[in-house]
Amino acid sequence: MDAVKLEKGFNMAKQIKSAEKKIAERQTGLYSESETMGKAKNLNAKGPSSAQPLPEGFTLSMALVDCLPVLFFCLASGILAYRFDSILFRIGILLVILAGAMKAGWKFVIALLHRDLRFLNRQMRYLMPIGFLLMLLALFVDRSRWSIKAVLSHITHFPSLFFFLLGFLGILFLIWLAGHQNNREAKANWKEQIVNSFAQACFLLGIWL
Repeated sequence: MDAVKLEKGFNMAKQIKSAEKKIAERQTGLYSESETMGKAKNLNAKGPSSAQPLPEGFTLSMALVDCLPVLFFCLASGILAYRFDSILFRIGILLVILAGAMKAGWKFVIALLHRDLRFLNRQMRYLMPIGFLLMLLALFVDRSRWSIKAVLSHITHFPSLFFFLLGFLGILFLIWLAGHQNNREAKANWKEQIVNSFAQACFLLGIWL
């Protein structure tokens, strides 16, 4: 009798232990499921606000046209760097060219690789102003290496004056466009790079002639 009672007690303890194990497993499963659902909700909540869709209409032809102002600036600044012997001035020129090339590269990456490397676009607001600032500082640091009289004589000489005025108006219009358009829209980029190409071509002709 004692043996039977002991066996029954042992079986009952086993059943209780098994039941407790199942309850614990069920609770763990529910917790994992709720945690997974919570993470999914957080990702969905963050997704639309943090991730932007790939800009549409950024074609290879757009990227190629965007190389034109970079090319015109390279030629114009190359002439200036040859005439004005200043290391600081040349470093500034290189930074401006690099900023323009990276902006064009951003469009090539979108058109060919269908990826939006936004830092290639955003660097413009930092790298280009630094480059122009260095060029401006070089005029003061190396002021003995250039003549303001010779510069004014060239700028006011016709037809250089005509092209410099057109280039200046183009830059003013470009600044206005930058403040009134979304630079992730294809139409806005076409406008900006056409105006910029026109302005840089005018400056090139003004410096060259």
